[in-house]
Amino acid sequence: MSFANGGSLAELIRARQGHHVTEDMRSSDNMTKEELIASHKRRLGKRIERTYEGPSKRINYFHNDELLLLFRNICDGLEFLHSKGIMHLDLKPANVLLNWDETNDTIPRAMLSDFGSSFAGVGNPERTGQTGTMEYTSPEALYKDERGRLLKERSFKSDMWSLGMILYEMIFFSLPWQDYDNNYEELNEEILNYAGFDEQALEMAKKRRPDVPIRILELLRKLLDRDVNNRPLASEVLEEVMSTELIVEKKDKIPLIRKQKMMKIALFGITLLKLSGVGFGIALRLIDQLYREDKPEDAIVSSDIHQQVIDKGLTLILACRSPSKAQNAINQLKEYQNSKAICTVDLELVYEHCDLGTVESSVDFATRIKQKYSSLSSIICNAGAGTFTGLDWLKACQQIVTNPIQALTLPNYKLQSNGTTSADSIGWVFQTNIYGHFIIAKELESLLEKESQSSIIWMSSLEAAKCDYDIDNDFQFIKSNYSYEISKYLTEALAIGLEDHYREQNSTIHSVIVHPSVVWSSIFYDHLGWLLDLLMAISFYFARLLGSPNHLISAFLGAISTTTVLLNLDKHTGKDLRYASQCDRFGNPYVTAQDTVVQTVEEDYKGYSKKVLRKFNDLYTRIHFQSPLLQLAEKDNGKSFVLVPCPSGTGQIINAFKNDEIDVSLALTESLLAGIAKGATEFKFVGTYIESPLNWAVITGANAPYTSIKDLEGTTIGISRKGSGSEVMANVMALQKEWKNPPKFLINDNFAKLRQSVNDGSTSCFMWEWFTTLPYVKTGEVKFIGNQLTPWPSWSIVAKPSLDRSLVAQFVDNLDQAVRAFDESRTSGEAVDYVAKTFNYDKQDVQEWIKGVTYSKSHLRVVKKSVVESTLDTLVDAKVIEKNGEWDISQFVNRDIATVE
Repeated sequence: MSFANGGSLAELIRARQGHHVTEDMRSSDNMTKEELIASHKRRLGKRIERTYEGPSKRINYFHNDELLLLFRNICDGLEFLHSKGIMHLDLKPANVLLNWDETNDTIPRAMLSDFGSSFAGVGNPERTGQTGTMEYTSPEALYKDERGRLLKERSFKSDMWSLGMILYEMIFFSLPWQDYDNNYEELNEEILNYAGFDEQALEMAKKRRPDVPIRILELLRKLLDRDVNNRPLASEVLEEVMSTELIVEKKDKIPLIRKQKMMKIALFGITLLKLSGVGFGIALRLIDQLYREDKPEDAIVSSDIHQQVIDKGLTLILACRSPSKAQNAINQLKEYQNSKAICTVDLELVYEHCDLGTVESSVDFATRIKQKYSSLSSIICNAGAGTFTGLDWLKACQQIVTNPIQALTLPNYKLQSNGTTSADSIGWVFQTNIYGHFIIAKELESLLEKESQSSIIWMSSLEAAKCDYDIDNDFQFIKSNYSYEISKYLTEALAIGLEDHYREQNSTIHSVIVHPSVVWSSIFYDHLGWLLDLLMAISFYFARLLGSPNHLISAFLGAISTTTVLLNLDKHTGKDLRYASQCDRFGNPYVTAQDTVVQTVEEDYKGYSKKVLRKFNDLYTRIHFQSPLLQLAEKDNGKSFVLVPCPSGTGQIINAFKNDEIDVSLALTESLLAGIAKGATEFKFVGTYIESPLNWAVITGANAPYTSIKDLEGTTIGISRKGSGSEVMANVMALQKEWKNPPKFLINDNFAKLRQSVNDGSTSCFMWEWFTTLPYVKTGEVKFIGNQLTPWPSWSIVAKPSLDRSLVAQFVDNLDQAVRAFDESRTSGEAVDYVAKTFNYDKQDVQEWIKGVTYSKSHLRVVKKSVVESTLDTLVDAKVIEKNGEWDISQFVNRDIATVE
């Protein structure tokens, strides 16, 4: 438990203004209107009184260090509450308590308090009464119904408005409201009419407080946005503040000259237990190497890249799940950096949130990186985990007695469970150790390509082994009790496959394998306890003294293979090798090139690695509808076409056409038509892929009160983006159900946030493809209350009009044959087996899905005019596109290839 010995933030602000006033700023959800007005008058009176108290006093605004640290503390507390599904609903400076820690006698630590108005955000809260203190209340919380009762449209974004008001007061020592003399109603009206911290307010703020970082003023603008959809999440605010804090501190305390655009390196898996995590060791060793005047001792050769880092500077992006752990790591790294006598490199340490265990988090991470940076030098894929359950002590004793060095190097007595899957119904170890990294690497390829040389560095292990792995029947090794070893084996195969692919494409990207050998880390700490963990470390030193080159023990030493490859990339590429950290018996480290495990096991390791890469690409797209196309790609083996994953949807597909990255695509009919109607000329329809409609599930919260679609009329529905299929189909549903009150929409960006919104009560439901939602319905995370079918064929084929007609026609003809073969295999059950194994779905679920899917019965190179026109008319009704005259079928269909019926 923490105790506050420094009063409140409100009192500190008043003290900085030169006043010594103690006031009761509390208000409650349980207050009557009269009591709230009286409370407002008391606060207003105090504000008026202090205007005339004593002589004129100088305002002592917060210095940037104070402002950022205090606000980060507040954001940290709010992010924790929101991560637990709790809304505070009464954020204000009076509810921010301060504590002076013994270790910090210049800036107090801020803590949130007074949770009397807090609400666990599941289901729908009662919509009556006041929430919080008037001056800090969001406009949507003050809306009234036709009877004059407060609707109290509160959500997590309401807290973000209040957080913005706190930041406003911390910057300006005032609020944007006028001092209405005892008039509660006028203040209410001013809040409702407040335009937000708009461009005009931003420009005035720059002149009023030119010393405040522009990023903080921009953040304030986002927090005080009238549109709740535009307000950031608490986690996003925390990341922005931490990033700004680091930049400000570097400017204030470490005056460096940035000579050119800095090199950026993304590093995963920062761990601080015993400061021994491999990710932390890599970061520490990079700083150690880059902050020397002399050439790094552990550089095998002179490195051009090393010199570039010295010339340009370095941005090191630390990616992990916990903001607090990341900040602790950054603090430790900065202390180490500052301990160096001579500073030769402009170094910036940045934290970005990333949970490799979910696809959404991996994609979100990559999206943020693309928004913030124009290029990327390297991605270091070092995060790793296992489903360890304990030790087989009998086997441990046997191996220690018969071969003690091997027992401490390649133990055969670690126990692992099987069957563990992630929230995405993907093998958990598979996703955490490999697939999450792969998604990010694929998403960031465009940034890596901007550098003259860039790298994806994959961390393998001494324990990498094939064991009982069956790539065809258990690709994600969910059934295996050796998932950790297999994950490292598959990592090597994937790295080789990617390197071959990049060389074929003449890419500037290189895929390289490293491993740290034996490092004393926290991965098995929970199963050993502190005593056995310590004894394990001592035994490692014993093995090293006996001559084992593999027991580096320290993560700092184990990182030598990674940093050496990173800073000498030109000497460590184009070879199917893995680079291992090793040392002599005195702990002096060096790097050794070794054959990969895949090379020694697989007779045709190149072909095997290519197959692994293809299966990862198939999973990356994760579209079960594309099964015939995937089978055709396996048969073609890259001779006439290659697949380019576009997992972000139609927007990414259209951009890929515009950027000349793809020639042909299979995608949702309505989205492709909308793209052309809005002006896209880079593609036209050349065929119909799936004739059956798409089955959209209507999903609501697990504990939400809605039991049928009719209950949703007039409510707020979650959508992924404006004009998306989820919005189009919600409007279609409203039209077909003849709702008198049209739905309102709240943009939630992605599938994960849509699921969150129905459970925290900010939306009533969302619509998504039925089969994709099924795993989440089965686990009870969300609830299915109905479905809606598209009134058009769901999938179509488009191609660049400039592409050679014979090439497109041949591709579509070959795909037509693949579709017929897939349809024929339904009877034998082979089609079901293929989908289940490729995408890790339950066979019974696949059987149900496949019953409702009808691929084009006629030849694929047929497009029906009525389908195009009726779909476009529906998109007009749904306000996705506008109609200007009659539809010209030639604008949408390439008649040279497709037959229009």
